[in-house]
Order: sequence, then structure tokens, then C-alpha cells
Amino acid sequence: MANKTKRYDENAIRRKWLEAFLRGNPELSLRKPEAVSTAHSRVSESDIRGWFASVFKWLSDNGYANILQDPSRVFNGDETSFYMHPKIKEVLAQKGSRNVYEIEKAPAKQNITVMLSFSASGFVVHPHIIFPGQRLKREILQGFPAAWGIGHSERGWMDTNNFKNYIEKVFHPCLVKQGTKFPVIFFVDGHVSHKSIEVADVCQSLGIILISLYPNTTHITQPADVAVFKPLKDAWRDSLEQWRFQNANENFTLNYFGEMLQKAMKIGIKTASIKNGFRVCGLHPFTPDHVDYTKCLSKLQLYPDPSQSETASPEN
Repeated sequence: MANKTKRYDENAIRRKWLEAFLRGNPELSLRKPEAVSTAHSRVSESDIRGWFASVFKWLSDNGYANILQDPSRVFNGDETSFYMHPKIKEVLAQKGSRNVYEIEKAPAKQNITVMLSFSASGFVVHPHIIFPGQRLKREILQGFPAAWGIGHSERGWMDTNNFKNYIEKVFHPCLVKQGTKFPVIFFVDGHVSHKSIEVADVCQSLGIILISLYPNTTHITQPADVAVFKPLKDAWRDSLEQWRFQNANENFTLNYFGEMLQKAMKIGIKTASIKNGFRVCGLHPFTPDHVDYTKCLSKLQLYPDPSQSETASPEN
């Protein structure tokens, strides 16, 4: 007990010191740091500019550079996870309450992988949902629109088979129905599922030019990460909290997942946000000058000669 009291006293002293320090330095504020891996921290402005030069050169040499001018033919896609029971940060409680609980209406750590893609014009492609396990119950499938992709893998993560099925059965048919002109450019990250021979063959046959973003720069050059996923996750959390309030005696199961995701997408995905994401990532208009290089922690030039890069070649 003595150790606990001492620790609380030390924390209180630190807080008071910090409050006093901030009052005396109004130009400073407390900020929550964004987690960045060691690999991300090594990317420099030169690396990113080199990637842009390499990609544009390859597209120009092969007669595809004109596609970059049409926002309806420039796409970005990525996977993200939706927790079945996202944690509530704060709740209202009576002052002095010793015990404040939150009843879990779904497994706290269970999450579902969803593949989402967008065009630079703001068009949203139908999502592809990946469930863990081998079999999907009929009542779960009935909760999703027919045009959405449904897949599964051992752990519920994206793999080559799911990405190939997404391209063939969701992405391409959705663009055809929309009246999109082919070929199109599809920017993705360097995940192994995006770079297989099977995927490359399918993309080539369907008029989809698959280009990997420069490694470890999705927090800088990927519109999905920069502008779309955060407001979408916020809308998902808010929608789920509202559902819990309205269904206090029910558990949130996969049967409701499709309905809830539809609602979150309508609220959280804004056309203006998508367009702005492509702009600040430099993908449309296609220019490295729009990229926010203050996010680059490294000043090293790891990619000195763009002409020697193979980043944009079809096999990569």
C-alpha cells in the first residue's frame, strides 16, 4: 500500500509540474505520438521523389501516362480491420464511483479484415470481407449486399487467393458496371498477397496496371491510410455504440456486421476526403510536390538513381 501511495504522489507531482511548464510555454502542447516502425523512419524525401520519377518514366515509356490525368481511372486500395467490440475510452459516471464497468457485447479482440478501394474521383468500390475459418454460415452471408466480396482464410487475413478473387469478382465487375474506361492504374502497398504471379496475370488480362507504392510509406503516400480509414473507423465505433445502446440485451455478432459496415461507410467515407487524400499523397494530380515530407524522419538518400529502380515494373 505504501508503494502505491508513493507512486500516486509521484504521478501527481509530475502532472502539476507539467501543467505549470505548459502554462509557461504556451507554444507547446501535449500530443499523442503516431507509432512509426524503424523501416518507416528510414524513408527519405529523395526515396519518395525517386519512386515518382521511376513510376512516371515507366508509364510514359509504355504509353500509359495519360491515365494519370483521369481521376476516374486512378485507384488506391488497402485492407483494414474492424473490431467487433472497439473499446470505449470514457463514460459518464457518478463522482466517487469506485467501479465503472463496460459489458462486452462481442469478443474484445475479434476483428474482421476488409479490403476497400477508391478512385481519385471519389468513387468507392464494393468492399471484400475476409472471415477467419473455412465455412461461412448462411445467415451471415445473407447480411451482406450481393455485390460485395466475401472470402475466408485461416486467420481471416488477406492472402493471394482472396486478393485475386477480389480483383476478378469485385473490383473489375464494379468498375465495368460504373462505366470506367480501361486500363486503370491501381496503387497498392507491397504486401506479399498483392505481388504474386497469379494476381499479376489476372490484372494484366483485365487491363489493371498494379503498381506498388514505395515501401514503408503508406502513412505518407497512401490515400486510404492518410484520409479515409480514420473517419471510417470513427463512424464504425459510433455506429456500434449506438447499436449497443438500442440493443442493450443483445450481443453484436457477425450476423449484423454487413449492416453495420454499410452504415459506417455511408457516414464515414466522404468524396471530398478521398479526393483530398489522393491530392496530398501526390497520386492525383501525380506529382511528388504535394507530398508532406515533414513526415519523413530520415534525411538519407536510399534511392539515389530513379532510372535504376524496378519499383514500377510489371513484375514488381
